[in-house]
Amino acid sequence: MKNPLILKSTILSSALALVAVVHSTSAETLLSESFTAGERLTQNLTSTSAWYSAFNSAATDSSGDLVVNSGGHVVSYFTDSGSPASLEVGDSLTASVTFSLDTPVASTTGFRIGLYNSGGTRISSDGAGLSNAAFEGDRGYAAFLNLNAASALRIYERDNAGQQLIHSSTPMTKLLDDTGTGTTFTSGADYTLNITLLRTDSGVQMSVAMAGISGYEGTFTDTSDIVTAFDSIVVYGASSAMDGFTLKQVAVSTIPEPSSAAMVFGFLAMAFIGTKRMKRRD
Repeated sequence: MKNPLILKSTILSSALALVAVVHSTSAETLLSESFTAGERLTQNLTSTSAWYSAFNSAATDSSGDLVVNSGGHVVSYFTDSGSPASLEVGDSLTASVTFSLDTPVASTTGFRIGLYNSGGTRISSDGAGLSNAAFEGDRGYAAFLNLNAASALRIYERDNAGQQLIHSSTPMTKLLDDTGTGTTFTSGADYTLNITLLRTDSGVQMSVAMAGISGYEGTFTDTSDIVTAFDSIVVYGASSAMDGFTLKQVAVSTIPEPSSAAMVFGFLAMAFIGTKRMKRRD
């Protein structure tokens, strides 16, 4: 008969190795962008991605941050072309965006961040404009922030045919209207917005929260014609709301459904029970 202590050690070592594998693969970083000077148009995932401005000469990164003129957007692709991040039930995708605003004033939906699927029709240079045929099939979800206003935010799904990417709500359906409590934004101060898309049995749950600021939280579960694949992020600042905005850091990651972790811990439990029984039989 095998020595139960040796068998126990072997089983536990194998289980711990599985735990290490599960831990290392539990979250996948798609993009970790810190905007190194001179790399705005460099696509080298996962450390940096190209950021295309709606207008020529409307975005610069010479300072080490991405500075964007008001009235336009920047769009970036955080996966390889044709390989969007697809969410199965239980999977989630999170984007964390650290930004500052230049002279923000009271406005409704003045600052907007969207997570979309380009459907393979990507732009590859500045100057595509606020509306473009390449944006016709882009679908996804967006958070519209109300600045220095009573309410905090709105949540939209971009689900209709249209060439306006994010500056217009025409190709969008409003999912959550004027939720939360708004606050006054300070010019030049850093803020971090976190957006999580969770695939559930019933649809896609979008959760929005501003780090360190209460009131800017909202959650809505989309159950109709849901979007489950994503490859791009777009950020827009209205000219009526600010003189411009600056992106400091952007991180996008996915977390798979945790069934594999449950399997490992179940294996650990069975291993423990089995070795205890062997010890009793000794």
